[in-house]
Amino acid sequence: MLLITLVVCLYSIWKIGKIVTTVPHAVLGTITTAAVGVIYIGGLVARLMLERSKWNTKWNLRIKMTHRVFGVLLLLFSQSPLVTGQFFYALNHHVANNIMIVHMVLWPILLIVFEGTY
Repeated sequence: MLLITLVVCLYSIWKIGKIVTTVPHAVLGTITTAAVGVIYIGGLVARLMLERSKWNTKWNLRIKMTHRVFGVLLLLFSQSPLVTGQFFYALNHHVANNIMIVHMVLWPILLIVFEGTY
């Protein structure tokens, strides 16, 4: 996911020629891209610490829980660039955006199913 996020972000910067800071979609997307990198590195650190310790100490368990909480918060926050992008696309092109409605209905269902099975 990190690779896909970075590729799409870099492609959009290349296509436009600059980083756009006046549109909420672009600002939220940039924040999300940076947060994905941080959560990825945090996950690597948490995994290495858990594998290298003999016992699951309080510190290791706290790192694991922090990584999990930030992961869920990132899942929730990452919807903001998607929704704002869909909203502004519909607004600028004067079209009804049914994809935003489908997304807002389908995404929570998928989240519940995947988190429930994990």
